[in-house]
Amino acid sequence: MEIPQAKEMDIFFVHDEQEKTYKELENLLVYLKKEPLKEGKKLLFLQNFTRAMKDAHHKKHHHDSLQEQKVKEELIRKKAELLRKIKELERGTRKEGEERILIRSRLTGKTLASVILEKNLYKISEPLLSEKEKEFLEEQEKKLSPSTVSNESLLHSSLQKAAIESLLPWKEERYEYLRYYFVRNKGRYADISVFVEDQKVRRIDVVIGKPVQIFYEGKEYLTNIILDKETMNKIAKKLAHLAGKSISETRPLFSGSIKKNIHVQGTLQTKTTTGKLLIEKK
Repeated sequence: MEIPQAKEMDIFFVHDEQEKTYKELENLLVYLKKEPLKEGKKLLFLQNFTRAMKDAHHKKHHHDSLQEQKVKEELIRKKAELLRKIKELERGTRKEGEERILIRSRLTGKTLASVILEKNLYKISEPLLSEKEKEFLEEQEKKLSPSTVSNESLLHSSLQKAAIESLLPWKEERYEYLRYYFVRNKGRYADISVFVEDQKVRRIDVVIGKPVQIFYEGKEYLTNIILDKETMNKIAKKLAHLAGKSISETRPLFSGSIKKNIHVQGTLQTKTTTGKLLIEKK
């Protein structure tokens, strides 16, 4: 079984929630001015930090090379401290029930996966498919090559042609959702992809027939995802393959690492074993 190691950015992008350039931090100052938070003192502190950083950036052009290096180091330090403060502030002010967009389409910007935290529930929202679309997608996942995942034009033409042959009404606005699930199931981690993609999820605990449990921002949550036998075994085999391991009904257990930073242990659902997965991010 071939599973392509496609980059996330080929199809989706995942929100990192950490600014990576100085220009983005300038935009952050605008945000802080427009969207004042309740904690006024913390807001003032963050504004002052950002202004100081920006001033230092402009002043560095008036110093010699040694002074420029010192200013650069100071900018890096202030940026790191500012981002840390913002992260702490966001964690403390996130409202219950507030939607957090996790995955968007790189091509259209449509929201493809989002999460809402409700008390102890991590609720995933993904595009809804009709029964005909589900059947069509399942059939195409069996027919199309895994390499199709990373070829946008080929994927589009292949799905469009197959839809016409299957008498499934073809609508471009629906293609985005079919494409999302095809890539999610064929090239990513299927039903548990959102948990793996979410950088704030550090541990994923899956037991067949029970809500998936996760460890998110230092707290345990139940989720609205429950795996049946077929889905569990399919995911377990995929993860084992990605970890360079083999499993079967006679050897249903495996343990290994994916991309060096994801450790996974799994058990197939068989007559004598219960399907389980434990995924931990380093």
